[in-house]
Amino acid sequence: MKNEQVNEWFGNYYFVEGSASFADPANTNKGELVVSFAGTPSSGDAGTRAAAANANYIVVDTDYTSYSVVYSCTKLFFARKESLWILTRDQKPDQSVIDTAYGKARDLGLPVSSLKVTNQDGCSALP
Repeated sequence: MKNEQVNEWFGNYYFVEGSASFADPANTNKGELVVSFAGTPSSGDAGTRAAAANANYIVVDTDYTSYSVVYSCTKLFFARKESLWILTRDQKPDQSVIDTAYGKARDLGLPVSSLKVTNQDGCSALP
């Protein structure tokens, strides 16, 4: 997989390559994945990843055609780091898609008040 971005101020294009595997290979119907990106602490060899196969990318809701709600929670000593994404197939989805995804995330008790909209203008620098 490839995550891409264009720096808003300078217009520079960046990307990072990653991989994903099911946290429980025996249950591939469950949307719990172990995701790692090159150069990150979780990107060790397969044995290291298998030993620490805690799901760090959980698809908590999707309609399979227009959006997915993805959650991650990592414990850091006595604290935790939560991440929440609403991913859409369209660069600029209909507001009804966003409203549905937000509603599902809110119903699940996820921290939707912390979400920020990613500006999708000026993305012509993407290959």
